[in-house]
Amino acid sequence: MFNDEISKIIEENDIASVVIDVCATLYHNGIDYVHVGGLMRLLGVSDEQATQHDDVYFQLDNDFAQKLAEMDAIDEAYDEEIAKENQTPPTIH
Repeated sequence: MFNDEISKIIEENDIASVVIDVCATLYHNGIDYVHVGGLMRLLGVSDEQATQHDDVYFQLDNDFAQKLAEMDAIDEAYDEEIAKENQTPPTIH
């Protein structure tokens, strides 16, 4: 989905979850091409750096949708497991 340079920026700044959330929001609202310069600005990158990427876009395709669904399923399973662990056991009188 991302080219090597963008992937490196995401990894170095530990912002993968934020990038995925923004892309998921865009995808769910019918936007399937992401403007990299704009995304970088949303993430707090300086305008000077982001301008270098104003002619770059990437596509949110069916592969992205499938990976997103898989991540959502993992998150739901994790939330269910945590909820089970936090339940108070019944009191025996």
